[in-house]
Amino acid sequence: MRVLVIGSGAREHAIVFACTRSERVDRVYYCGPENGGISMIARHIDISPDDFEGLSRFANEKIGKDGLTIVGPEAPLARGIVDRFTNDGLVILGPSELGAGMERSKYFCHLLLGKYGIQTAPFRAFISQTGAKEYIKERYFLNGNGNRCVIKADELMAGKGVLVPNNLEEALKAVDHLFSICKDKLILVEDYIAGNEYSFTAITDGKRMIPFAAVRDYKRQFDGDVGPNTGGQGCFGPVLNFADPTFVKMASIAERVIFALGSERIQYRGFLYLGFMVDKEGEPIILEINVRLGDPEAQVILNLIDSDPVELFAAAAKGDLKDMRVRWKNESCVCVVISSSRAGYKIYGLEEASKEGALVFHARTKRDESANFHTNGEGRTLSVVASGKSIEDARSIAYNGARHISFWRKNPSKGKQYYRKDIAFLDK
Repeated sequence: MRVLVIGSGAREHAIVFACTRSERVDRVYYCGPENGGISMIARHIDISPDDFEGLSRFANEKIGKDGLTIVGPEAPLARGIVDRFTNDGLVILGPSELGAGMERSKYFCHLLLGKYGIQTAPFRAFISQTGAKEYIKERYFLNGNGNRCVIKADELMAGKGVLVPNNLEEALKAVDHLFSICKDKLILVEDYIAGNEYSFTAITDGKRMIPFAAVRDYKRQFDGDVGPNTGGQGCFGPVLNFADPTFVKMASIAERVIFALGSERIQYRGFLYLGFMVDKEGEPIILEINVRLGDPEAQVILNLIDSDPVELFAAAAKGDLKDMRVRWKNESCVCVVISSSRAGYKIYGLEEASKEGALVFHARTKRDESANFHTNGEGRTLSVVASGKSIEDARSIAYNGARHISFWRKNPSKGKQYYRKDIAFLDK
């Protein structure tokens, strides 16, 4: 069969890599900005992820009714690509436009979860800067309460729409910032919940679900979990076994979310990502819901699957996970994300990283006529992923690989690359 992957980041590189391992797949295509790393193992098609008509036409001609399309990023899902492909008789993995509303609108998500009694952080929504600021002052800082809050934009922000201020001044600035970039949109102010954070992902056919390994990601930019939130600077797992009481509770909550979606007649076939905070009483509370694989979570989760992932993906897309089972490797996996300050830096050390036993997934790279790779944008550029018998083994391989990689200068100590040095070290 043939597979089309929508998107061209490191998550999509991991999806493409997983598909190429399947005996069922003979060709993989991907769309979006050309990615030098993905193009080494899949065929690039010059069609924008926003061009649903062009993608549907291509899928009809080249992928066929027996093939599969997998959507990586959230934006095409939120704009209804699944609805278009489904109406055209194509098999596609992802939720409908209504289902994608769980990530597109945090307000909608809160309302749906509240209707079905699924616990999330207490919140208020605002369309007024003044109202949001007065609420923050009164609820969190009046009379020296000093309670913390979380401020969120009610729209897709590529992982950068969540701000966690440390004091009143930062909170008020956060409100101004989000309203300045989210004109005529809501912002949400939520209670800050302390505890241990987990990334829980499942695949669902709309009725049944199969949980994936629970992992932990690092959203803050700098070592020690400080600095602004990012799309994710690293990840490791599994952090819980499937029989752990906390994992069982998280899986039960995920099943309730799927039931809620079905009860509202919202078609949802695809990946369901729940970001949980486990509070001091040991209860998992939903912090966020994403309607696709996380990035960098995908790079870890997909590397832990030991069975054919395409069989699983196709079964979910067709609405029939009934007889599906997933085998998991008896290993741990660590992902270290390497970032760049700009495009145009030559990338060194990729072969050396591979010799250490690491996989390198590309987010923003291009390949020149001499087969050299260059950074192709600002921010997350590469994901260095390694497996081992333990977290310590996987972490050692991942960092040994990352230390070879350099942007701009061949000597890593003089390069322009940046990555956190504490992935899988912090007990956060």
